Amino acid sequence: MNTLKFSLALGYFLVATCLMAQVHTTDSSKISTTIDPSKMKISINPKYLAPLSKRTLYTDGKKLRDLCGAEIVLKGVNKMVVFDNIDSEGVLSFAEIAKTGANCVRIAWGIQRGAVVSSDLQLDRIITNAKNNGLIPIVGLWDYTDATDGGFSRLQEYVNYWKRPAMVRLIRKHRAYLIVNVGNEAAGGDENNPSDLDMYANAYKDAIIQIRNVGVTVPLMIDGMDRGKSLHCFAVKGVEILNADRIRNIIFDFHPYWPKNYTDVLEGGSFIVNKFNEIRTVPINIVMGEIAKYGAYAGATVNPCSDAGLVDYAQLIRQSDAQNIGWLVWEWGPGNQWTVAGDCPELDMTTDRTYTSLATTTDPRRLWSREVAIDAPNSIKNTARKTPFMLSGFRRCRP
Repeated sequence: MNTLKFSLALGYFLVATCLMAQVHTTDSSKISTTIDPSKMKISINPKYLAPLSKRTLYTDGKKLRDLCGAEIVLKGVNKMVVFDNIDSEGVLSFAEIAKTGANCVRIAWGIQRGAVVSSDLQLDRIITNAKNNGLIPIVGLWDYTDATDGGFSRLQEYVNYWKRPAMVRLIRKHRAYLIVNVGNEAAGGDENNPSDLDMYANAYKDAIIQIRNVGVTVPLMIDGMDRGKSLHCFAVKGVEILNADRIRNIIFDFHPYWPKNYTDVLEGGSFIVNKFNEIRTVPINIVMGEIAKYGAYAGATVNPCSDAGLVDYAQLIRQSDAQNIGWLVWEWGPGNQWTVAGDCPELDMTTDRTYTSLATTTDPRRLWSREVAIDAPNSIKNTARKTPFMLSGFRRCRP
């Protein structure tokens, strides 16, 4: 029995008790057989008067909403939990991430780690730890990210993972606050090639239908073409993909690791502005799921954390903010490494998983992360917001 029903039942019980007492203590000729509703005073805590309108987070055109209908603009960070042997369940990191004011964390997970199949119980604990720290958990699969096509040719393996009965039960348990990222950057192709666009859209429409058919209703996040870097594909195929979902609950995720030395000159220096203008009126929810100062592809033997790998992160964040598009910084750290081109500590927001190491850094190659997380006027700290539903511990519409 919920609290509202209990309150009403208790109120009627008390009224009945008073009437019964009157029967035993009053002259029966003076007893009224009619109860006047206007004289019945039942007090109900107003926080229970705003009912949950949904059972999951849901998209509404360009907006993401919580179960009470309040808009959420996702702002947070990524955390490679699956690759962190010291903090493999986010116990240390999530509490520290929450200190930035973030409202979400995108969690790198996998079907398996090496030869070891991932534990559903461990994932359950990871999701719970995120939720307990006031963070919306966005769980994605990273198994084939290093493939040339980002794992697009193995998309069905990702789909099969999410369709398992045990996983469906786990998702249902956490459905009030969970987002499922079907596969990290699991799409190759040329965004300007019509046949590649069709192949991408058809594959994800099929994936969405399969996952919905087993009863999963949480928002599904899908990454753009070109291993997540394409925004154009959403302008062309976003509505078509959304319409394939019978509950229309899709988040479109892109990772613009666009080399700054190109975006500064392409299309007269308006490349980034033009890309965002393409999706300005497209009625779908979009999030910039990874943003960093470094990481642009500069060649197979070139370190993406060299100057050749610079990204115009500041302009990308400004353009996202202008359209109320959420964004998540890559990555909390430590652990950003490449076996071919060398390590990339510049992408580690922290050196030891703590907020202090971020807030006090003076390393010139890591100051960008302190800027976007804490210092800048449009930082996570200064602009991320949590809804009353989130502030209540994801339980009710008022904190």
